[in-house]
Amino acid sequence: MKPQNKATDTQLREDLAAGFAHHSAGRLHEAAICYKNVLAKDPGNAEALHLFGVLSLQQGNASAAVDLIGKAVARDDRADWHNNFGEALRAVGRYEDASESYNRAIALDPSNADAYSNLGAALEALGRLADAEQGYARAIAIDAGHAEARTNLGNFLLTRHRIEDAIGHFRRAIASAPHLVAAHCGLGNALRRQGNHAAAETAYRRALSVDPNDALSWSNLGIALNAQGRTPEALAAYERALAIDPNLAEAYVNIGTAHYEGGDMEKAWAATERALAINPELARAHVNKGLIHLVQGDYARGWKEFQWRLRLPESRVGDFSAPLWDGGDLAGKTILLRAEQGIGDNIMMLRYVPLLAARGARVVLDMPRTVRAVIGGLEGVTHVVADGEPLPPFDCHLPLMGLPGAFGTTLDTVPANIPYLSADEGKIERWRERIGEHGFRVGIVWQGSKSYGADRMRSIPLRHFLPLAEIPNVRLISLQQKIGLDQLAALPGAKIETFDGVDAEPFADTPAILMSLDLVVTADSSIGHLAGALGRPVWVALAHMPDWRWQLARTDSPWYPETRLFRQGTAGDWPGVFSQIAAALPAMQARLKG
Repeated sequence: MKPQNKATDTQLREDLAAGFAHHSAGRLHEAAICYKNVLAKDPGNAEALHLFGVLSLQQGNASAAVDLIGKAVARDDRADWHNNFGEALRAVGRYEDASESYNRAIALDPSNADAYSNLGAALEALGRLADAEQGYARAIAIDAGHAEARTNLGNFLLTRHRIEDAIGHFRRAIASAPHLVAAHCGLGNALRRQGNHAAAETAYRRALSVDPNDALSWSNLGIALNAQGRTPEALAAYERALAIDPNLAEAYVNIGTAHYEGGDMEKAWAATERALAINPELARAHVNKGLIHLVQGDYARGWKEFQWRLRLPESRVGDFSAPLWDGGDLAGKTILLRAEQGIGDNIMMLRYVPLLAARGARVVLDMPRTVRAVIGGLEGVTHVVADGEPLPPFDCHLPLMGLPGAFGTTLDTVPANIPYLSADEGKIERWRERIGEHGFRVGIVWQGSKSYGADRMRSIPLRHFLPLAEIPNVRLISLQQKIGLDQLAALPGAKIETFDGVDAEPFADTPAILMSLDLVVTADSSIGHLAGALGRPVWVALAHMPDWRWQLARTDSPWYPETRLFRQGTAGDWPGVFSQIAAALPAMQARLKG
């Protein structure tokens, strides 16, 4: 915001000058007194109305700002004033009116980069995403060093999953304005999305070095610390955030997440309820409630709360005119199912496709190429598109993880018509010949994607698998695809077989390889889901607090009947898990090879 000082009457000019000096120095109370004095003498003084409106907005009184600046622009048609009026309107949620004010500012001053940047924010709030991106880009074209516009664009790109581009804009913003807290926070958020939590921590700490009282930066710092397993430090950071801003609902959500990941459902629930008491519409809090219900097996309430994930900034719900499918009649209609979350989640949900086809639907899948490679043979698929290919016409759509809720799935009604995926017979024959028939063939997976927020809990140091190779007749065969292979290189004497070229085209040959093995022993990974969907025997090694789908205590899974679960007794106890697996392997060998 750019307050301007103009007056006619000598006394009014002096009062305005004094107010402006106080205002510029951050002495808002004193500035307010001066502005009120002017307006008491001259209620229609446009300059005082504008300045007092700007001050009101800075103090958090957006409604007063709308009234004051609105009166000012009615009396004096200035570009910067219209820009500030737009800011006040945007603060009260009047995004359409705000965009009109920004456009008026631009009409009066086409070089007003601030107005273009703010217009982008208003248009983004209205869902006019292409126009929003243009607004940010135009601001940067006018002023390449416009740090706020670059930060806005970075945040916009982050919600569109263009993380590398977002990081570039955040770094340019910081180079132009090292003291812009929002740019440091945006960079931290982007780095966190990449799984680079240590670098994200550094970004948040730099934001706090600029403003130690920025509550949101403390809360975000806690997220980065928790992702590194430093939960006590994370909880302390959240408490610092709440000491600064007791109504920061996001901090309570993060406290709930930390307790959830620690397995304390009671504390997780209490923190989540505190968040919703402050902000009943906070999507992430509802999602956390859904996860608590789901992990405890209460699917009826869990799916309802989990649906709030579609309101998260990172949601891939899609900007379509067609409605979301709500479980209604599909006869003769085309439904678009869109991938969301991880590859394993998508594979898990493909079981619903035949059920949709049985209701008379034409099913179009929008999948990453890695998932498309394993869809061959899935019953009921009409068409598959991948990675931005043009979509055919459709009547309704749904992100894949919405299917259980739309079908009203409970623990007793999980569709488990296994296998629902298959492998190419020619590839199976080639891989069986390549792997060989000798020994008890155990495929292993130890590392998941580091971009997954809880990867530190689910991924397993490879060394814990090594005792399994000492069991007579057991062959360990690596199923890792690119990631995690550094651990294998660090254990040159390990008795683990690998195959050149398997990772050249992720998942293209994996179904056939899985069909050529006797057993898969895996961390909670996409390979585990694929093996389960193929009907292969799978043993999943789970952290003390697992993902919701595995629940809290059971050793089997309603989602994959051939899957057996091995759990940590205490957090971090992978040796205990693999002692259980080693003890169970001989009996499995006897059953399958006997």
